[in-house]
Amino acid sequence: MNSINSPWVKKTLNVLIIENDPEMQSLYHHFFNIILSHVSFTIVDGISKVGLKNNNYNIKERKNRLNNSNDKNYYNYNLNLAHQSVFDVIIFNITVEYFRDIEIAKEIIENNPRQKIIFTTAYNLDEIRKKMENDGILSSITILQKPFRFSNLLSILYPTRTMFDRIRLTDHVLMTYNTIHEELTDAVDFIKRGLATTELNLLLIRGDMDVKDTVTLLESAGLANANVFLKDNSIIILKNEEWYMPDGKVDKYRIINQWHNLVKQSIQNGKRGLRAFCMMDCFFENGFSTELVDYECTLPSQFQIPFTPICAYRQSDLDSLPEQEKKKLIECHNHSLIC
Repeated sequence: MNSINSPWVKKTLNVLIIENDPEMQSLYHHFFNIILSHVSFTIVDGISKVGLKNNNYNIKERKNRLNNSNDKNYYNYNLNLAHQSVFDVIIFNITVEYFRDIEIAKEIIENNPRQKIIFTTAYNLDEIRKKMENDGILSSITILQKPFRFSNLLSILYPTRTMFDRIRLTDHVLMTYNTIHEELTDAVDFIKRGLATTELNLLLIRGDMDVKDTVTLLESAGLANANVFLKDNSIIILKNEEWYMPDGKVDKYRIINQWHNLVKQSIQNGKRGLRAFCMMDCFFENGFSTELVDYECTLPSQFQIPFTPICAYRQSDLDSLPEQEKKKLIECHNHSLIC
C-alpha cells in the first residue's frame, strides 16, 4: 500500500472494528496505521467483547492500549445504545451468526439514526440483505463483500470530492440529466452536503413521482435514514408544480418571494441557509418554456442570501429551446453542468 495524501480529509474518524479473523485484524492494523493521522481505530474480535452500556473513556488511550499492551482487558469497550457513540463508524464482520449482529446494528440505528455502520461478510449477500430488509435497515448500512479492496473501504469512510465541492451557498446552478437515476444520485449527494452543513434541504420532484416512493429511491441511492430527516424537517419534498405554478400560472415574483420566505424560515429554525434541488420539467410539460427563461433570468447568477438552487433540467427539455433562449438560460447561472 502507498501512503495516502488527501488534503480534503479534515476530521479524524474514530472507528470500531468488530472482526474475529486474526489475518483480517492484521490487515486492518496495517491499513489504518498508514492513515493514522486521519483515523483512530479500535479492534475487537466479537460483539460480545463490546459492553452495550454507557461508559465514558478516552478513545486515544484505548487505541494506545490496543497497540502497545498485552492486557486482554482492553477488549472491555462499551457502546452506549441510548446516545450517539464515540465511534463515527462501526465495522461489523457478519458471520454465520449474522442474525445477532444485525439485530444489534438495528438497535444502534434505532437509537442513533446518524450512526454510520459498515457490514463486511464472506457469506450469502442475498440472505443478509433479506434479513436487513425485514428489519428495515437495508438502506442504512453499507455492505462490503469479502474479499474487498481497502481502497473501497477508504472511499466509504471518506467519500471523494465531487463537482458539488466547488459550489458555494450563494451559487445559482444549472445541471442537465438524461436519466432520473443520474438526477436522483446527484440529488442525494447535494442533500447530504446540506445535512452535513446544517442547511434546510428542499427537493422539488416531477409530477409523475410519488413522495413516498421518492423517499425509498433516495434511500436506495445512498441517503440513509431519509425518513428521519423528513420528520425533523431537515428535508422537505414537494411536487414542482405545487411550488412553481399552484394555480396553473407562472408568477415569477411570487416564486421569488417564496424563496426569500423559505430562506428566512430556515434561518429562524437554526439552519445555516437553504439548498434546493429543483426538477424543472413542469415548465415544459405545461407549455411555459418562455416564462421559465424569463423567471430564471430574473434571478441573480449569485445570491445575496444563503440560498443554493440546483435547477435540474432534462437534457431533452433544454435542447428543445431556441438557441438564443438556451444561451440566455445558461448564462444567467453561476455554474452550468451540461451533459
